[in-house]
Amino acid sequence: MRVLGIHDGHSASAALLEDGKVLAAVQEERLTRQKNEGGFPRRAIQDVLDMSGVSAASLDQVAFSGYGRTTSLCSRDEIIAAFARQFQTRRAEPFKEVGRTLRRVRRAIAPVFERERQAEKLRLKQATRIQPLLDLGLPAAKVTFLEHHLCHASSAYYGCGNLSDDMLVLTCDGAGDGVCATVQRGRGGRLERLAHVGDDESAALLYSLVTYMLGFVPLEHEYKLMGMAPYAETSERSRRLCRLFHSLFSFPTPDAMAWHRNPGVPSVFELASRLKADLDFQRFDEIAAGLQLFVEEFFLDWVRRAIRATGIGRVALGGGLFMNVKLNQRIMELPEVESIFIFPSCADESNSIGAAYAAYGQSCAAAGRGLELPPLGPAYWGRAFTSADAKQAIDAYPFSKSIRVSRCDDIEARCAELLAGQQVVARCKGRMEFGARSLGNRSILANPSQWQTVHVINSMIKMRDFWMPFAPSLMAEHQHQYVVNPKHVAAPYMILAFDSRPEVFQSITAVTHPYDRSCRPQIVEKSWNPDYHRLLEKFRERTGQGIILNTSFNLHGFPIVYSPRDALEVFDRSGLRYLAVEDYLVEETSPAAGGE
Repeated sequence: MRVLGIHDGHSASAALLEDGKVLAAVQEERLTRQKNEGGFPRRAIQDVLDMSGVSAASLDQVAFSGYGRTTSLCSRDEIIAAFARQFQTRRAEPFKEVGRTLRRVRRAIAPVFERERQAEKLRLKQATRIQPLLDLGLPAAKVTFLEHHLCHASSAYYGCGNLSDDMLVLTCDGAGDGVCATVQRGRGGRLERLAHVGDDESAALLYSLVTYMLGFVPLEHEYKLMGMAPYAETSERSRRLCRLFHSLFSFPTPDAMAWHRNPGVPSVFELASRLKADLDFQRFDEIAAGLQLFVEEFFLDWVRRAIRATGIGRVALGGGLFMNVKLNQRIMELPEVESIFIFPSCADESNSIGAAYAAYGQSCAAAGRGLELPPLGPAYWGRAFTSADAKQAIDAYPFSKSIRVSRCDDIEARCAELLAGQQVVARCKGRMEFGARSLGNRSILANPSQWQTVHVINSMIKMRDFWMPFAPSLMAEHQHQYVVNPKHVAAPYMILAFDSRPEVFQSITAVTHPYDRSCRPQIVEKSWNPDYHRLLEKFRERTGQGIILNTSFNLHGFPIVYSPRDALEVFDRSGLRYLAVEDYLVEETSPAAGGE
């Protein structure tokens, strides 16, 4: 059975599953070269079909993420404008309250009419969303719409690959289809919703509001606050701000699995002016620390409650909140948690995969077929290119730099040699990884042993905020030399943080947080990516270290590269000196570049 999954909101994407296995998945941004591109993912759909050799006519089903998703927030500028409006002075607030009252009255005196009116609005939205598919010749009967948090839960549950045991599946994000969080039980291939929280109560959206207030891009830069937080987490003012955030939400009873706003607290969509009044003139680092402390304490309490209520310690997580790797670490460390799986890049971009999973699961249930799904495996779901493609792109590219090009019999060994010599190397090889994390195939690599490397990479290309650490890739067979992982939790997707081992910290300072010494590793299994693992192995032969710095291969504010042409453009426009693209090494030879 072939299912095309579509997420047509912010960070749009498309995914193709065959009999429950992910064949291909791509974000629209990779093809348009616009960061977090939203809207109908026309190019991504064509790309996943083309690379899989599947025609639109041969699809069994098309699954959209979200019942009534609109596409009004498709770009960074639209998102910033929407958050800016929340922080503007609202002179017409009394009229807005009159409108709310009228809607409540209408629902009370004519509930059937109101339900029909809302259903008709939903039908019109969905008709607009499927029209591009009808233009491709797909019949409307093949199209289904699936609730937003069902998609998040399905990606987490089916992705973890454990359908034989009961699983506790938690989802949480800013909002989707009127909900911000759910507690679900996965059993025998099916999901049962046990509790949910309405989007007016969204504690996760609080993080995005504060992100905007501090001058960053919401739905994109929340990780910057998480990175700053450790520097001020012991401050008394941070603790006071943490208590301020706690005053907004609470659980109504000791055994409740859903929270609500406290009396007098407005909907989170109306909270901006109150936040501004409370946080104005507070220190940036202490706001970040207070917010992160609140998120960790509040959601750890939620996880514990859900485990107590269900008796299930095997946890699967989905939704944008769980891009917060420090929160994930705290959840992983809970004694009550027996195992943990977080879907890679689990924000809304992954909902194309979740929608396809959910549709497949429902189809199997309707047909009375059991589900046997393997664990997710490697997340390299984009297009692969050949050395011939790379050579063609190199020959056609109008370089502004002076370059030397050589084809290497062993490009991994050559990269390891350069890295051992403290050079920075960009790598574009094999199938592109899905989502927000570079997993070696579209990465910038460096030796992790010197803190100065961080400044070198930032000056070359990344321009990251000075407090933000880089992440490592490390060989699976040597992982316990570098990170503290007593539960032996798998960490192949850079979605979990770990404490680094004190005895090795000084030798890997470029890939750990300078303050709390944590790191966000990609643990590389040889069977998952043999070429990249071999590069690590060759680096270890030269240096004794089975770990390297790995950061995403992109210009600041742009998506990760996809094609060899994208890689060459970023190389040419940046201060990078070395680019390994398939089996070719492109080296800048300008006098200013210096020698090895």
